[in-house]
Amino acid sequence: MKEKKSKPSVLIVDDEEQVLTALRRTLQSEGYRIITTISPKEVLDLIHRERVDLLISDIDMGDESGIDLIASARAWYPDVIRILLTGNANLETALDAINSGEVFRYLTKPWDAQVIRDTVRDALSRLDEHRLLATADR
Repeated sequence: MKEKKSKPSVLIVDDEEQVLTALRRTLQSEGYRIITTISPKEVLDLIHRERVDLLISDIDMGDESGIDLIASARAWYPDVIRILLTGNANLETALDAINSGEVFRYLTKPWDAQVIRDTVRDALSRLDEHRLLATADR
């Protein structure tokens, strides 16, 4: 009997409710389990309690840095793929994000809906490949 594969889960964190709503709307037709929060402080706890495959984080959330958040997520949950969104793209910030959090992609706001869908699909596909390789190595 074939095991039923669970829906990939995507955790989105942004301090702006309207961004969370727009991203949820963009991704809902893709069949993902979508979790959202406006609280960066809640993210690691959510990843601990829920099975999270992909984290999408805003880079600037008031008192909290998305770069620090993804660096912590990487340290505690290295299997969770990370994507950063920013409204103020610059090379230094992008390099910092890539170096400290090993982000899969660094995307700018406003985003193109198809680019977001394709990026999430690519990230989850890569995660599936890594999990298959890890299983094959056992």
